[in-house]
Amino acid sequence: MKEDMAKYPGLSKRGSRYQIRRKVPVDLIDVYAPKKEITYSLKTSDWTEALKRLNVENVKIDAEFDKKRMELEAANKPARSELTETEIRTIGRLYFAWLLSEDDEQRLKGITDEYLTGIEVMEDTAKQAYALGGKNALFDDLVDEVLAWEGVNVRLEADSPSRLMLSRELQAQTISAVKKIDLRDSGQVVETPKPTALARALEEPVPAAKKVTIKDLFHKWKAAAKPQDKTAYEFEKSIDRFVRYNGDLDYKRITKSHIRDYKDMLLQYPSILTKQQREMDISELIESLDGKEDIKRLSPSTVNEKHLAALNTILNWAVSDGYLDANPALGIKAIPSKEDTGRLPYDIDDLQLIFSLPAITGEKTPRAAGGAAAKWLPLLCLYTGAREEEIAQALLNDVKEEDGITYIDLVADETTDKRLKTKSSRRRLPVPKTLLDLGFMKYVHNLREDKETRLFPELTKDQFGNFSGSWSKWYSRYVRSKGLNDRRKVFHSFRHTFKDACRQAGIDEAVHDALTGHAGATVGRRYGSGSMAYSVKQLKEAIDKVSYPGLDLSHLKNT
Repeated sequence: MKEDMAKYPGLSKRGSRYQIRRKVPVDLIDVYAPKKEITYSLKTSDWTEALKRLNVENVKIDAEFDKKRMELEAANKPARSELTETEIRTIGRLYFAWLLSEDDEQRLKGITDEYLTGIEVMEDTAKQAYALGGKNALFDDLVDEVLAWEGVNVRLEADSPSRLMLSRELQAQTISAVKKIDLRDSGQVVETPKPTALARALEEPVPAAKKVTIKDLFHKWKAAAKPQDKTAYEFEKSIDRFVRYNGDLDYKRITKSHIRDYKDMLLQYPSILTKQQREMDISELIESLDGKEDIKRLSPSTVNEKHLAALNTILNWAVSDGYLDANPALGIKAIPSKEDTGRLPYDIDDLQLIFSLPAITGEKTPRAAGGAAAKWLPLLCLYTGAREEEIAQALLNDVKEEDGITYIDLVADETTDKRLKTKSSRRRLPVPKTLLDLGFMKYVHNLREDKETRLFPELTKDQFGNFSGSWSKWYSRYVRSKGLNDRRKVFHSFRHTFKDACRQAGIDEAVHDALTGHAGATVGRRYGSGSMAYSVKQLKEAIDKVSYPGLDLSHLKNT
């Protein structure tokens, strides 16, 4: 290859060796003064090798110039005197990642006695300091080192509240990192977090006047979508948890790494919180659960269907309404384990147990059971596939007759606070022969005699306006106390059980979709009108085919 240094700016030759020469940019003259150019040898006299090294060194010099510009920009800004809680947590996570990356490097070199001793000393110091409230000379010095290391333009005075909080955070992260290092020592795989994914909260803050946070976005969505009270409440809880973990970020700064980290955190979150746990910081809570296998954690299906679904719904709305170009939560899901199959249908043994319980047979009905609701709500949902609230909110006037067939007219009605989940939920639901034989119409007749208006007069609305809300909680606690402990089997399992029974009875899918109020999977079926496309007689013929071989309900007749 012919030498032509004119084609390669910055390349020159001194004697037999090649060198690089770069002029200092005008905006950095004062930084490099009195030097006006950077010059050093490439340590080769081979032309081809010189070109390779030239490219590498040019990249390094460009990176150095960029770093100097950032330092210059930071130096020209007034230093902040405090840190936010979010920034302190983020720096702590960065430090945690750095400790694990240092351990990675050490393991590649080889573990030494000196290294192990250093880990022990570091852990003992951190624990002692943390136990005494955070004040420690070693970690006080570390605060300054880490702030300089991260390039944060912050100057924390000795009496600054942020200094003590950051020192304590570094101690906590040190303790956490040593636990992970111990796991590695026992042969377990512990991934090192990517520090670049955690540095986001240290970016230049958005001016307050222009900042629109994820919480603000939630309220905009709520005003536009007008969701049911319970949906709004559950979504807000999910957004609050996201904010507690990531801070109330400007919505434009939310990235996939925010969502992914949040998802990973949720998989460690307990499904039931104690009072003490509710008051803990999320990082502290997750740390307290480390290694505890007996804690019941949120399942992947719950993480997907509740918490990530809330974010997805709001961020999808933000895209459709022009706030965002893309949804950063799209495609991020918790992967279910083999054990986590979502909700399961009841089997015959489960059903026999449930319908033999004292509260359901009427032998001993606690106040929370809602009177006859304890018996008829489960029976109606098992034999019709209806949703719990659809039956719980029903009026006596909804029990009607057409061509000698008794049916429940499921219809939304603003004047009586009756609501349906979807448009396809509007339907006529024939009362199966099995329930008529058990005395359903005698129950209805007695209520009418007593001048009642509701099918279950002892059920009252909860804070979200749902008649089944409080009752559903009682049911879950009650059946679990009697031995039905599989948390994948819940009241909604009656609906799954009904769908399975419809398939086993050979009922056409379009018909049992009409019975359960599903829109239907095909486009053609959606142009119909659900159960209204079928006569009550057709639906009655289908629903009477549903049976549960082996289930004996004779003891419930006229109870």
